[in-house]
Amino acid sequence: MGTSKRSSKRVVVKRHTRTKPQLEKKRAQKRIEKDFWQMPFMIGEQLHTNNIEEINKGPLQGEEKWDFTELEDHLSKLKMKHNGCNLFVFSTNEPSSLVIGGTPQVISLPVMNIIICDSGNGNITPPELVSIKRSQLGSEVIKTFKEMKLKWVRSPQIDNLYYLNCLQRRESLRKKPVMVQHEYEYSLLFTMKPELDWTLDNKGKLSVTNAMFQYRKEDGEVIEEMFDKENGDRLSSFIPDFIERHEIDGDDSELYDAVHQAIKTAFEKVRREKEKRKELLSSYPENVLNNMKVVKIYPQNDFVTQKHKSHYVNPYYGKAHEVV
Repeated sequence: MGTSKRSSKRVVVKRHTRTKPQLEKKRAQKRIEKDFWQMPFMIGEQLHTNNIEEINKGPLQGEEKWDFTELEDHLSKLKMKHNGCNLFVFSTNEPSSLVIGGTPQVISLPVMNIIICDSGNGNITPPELVSIKRSQLGSEVIKTFKEMKLKWVRSPQIDNLYYLNCLQRRESLRKKPVMVQHEYEYSLLFTMKPELDWTLDNKGKLSVTNAMFQYRKEDGEVIEEMFDKENGDRLSSFIPDFIERHEIDGDDSELYDAVHQAIKTAFEKVRREKEKRKELLSSYPENVLNNMKVVKIYPQNDFVTQKHKSHYVNPYYGKAHEVV
């Protein structure tokens, strides 16, 4: 009796691997399920505390939600009003004294900031730069989005709408050294307005109107003061007054020259820094930078009134074009 050999075939079970577009689609769907106002990265948030979690809960420890139900409607209207422009959303928080349920309390208000950017047919974003300025250090550092792992992400809901995203999870950032966390906590979106910031003086140099200067007295005391041309300061009157107010003894002529040199040195430093900033924005068309507008949208809860709303955005974007 013959034996028959069974042919054994190895069955390979292929695991289904999601393609990159499928993964992106799944992530986009997750974002849709989340309240849109919570999607933009909150620039300048306090990473070392649970501040962002408290903000996300809403006022009264989550008993009431922040009312951003009209946010997407506002965004759609802005898109129609500024046809052809792209909208870029970033969020911030503003401590405010509110009266909720008859109880006064200080609460961080979440605020949506929408940059309206008219780049024509191009794909130009607002400057992908942040300024990090810590008062303790007294210096300013400009970093790119790439260095900070920030990115404008296209919204899955509305065309021509982007929101600020951090490519690092908050939990991951909190494990970074304190100095790295502080870079995010002291960050502000950076830009310049050429028509205001790039004007030239009568010598053809970038115009500087004010500067903080330092003067060291003989006893070692360092005096720091602002010289502001826009505020009416003039060397001929400012310097003698400065010498008298701070009771600086010595030859009047020599003292005048020394204070004058301190002011001049401070102005030169500010001009150099301004030139560096301008160079960072050299790839941006001036008309795009000049025409950017910001709209601020606050939560629509009844206890958030007009007195709690501010037009101020930051030192670089200045005041909002509109506040809702």
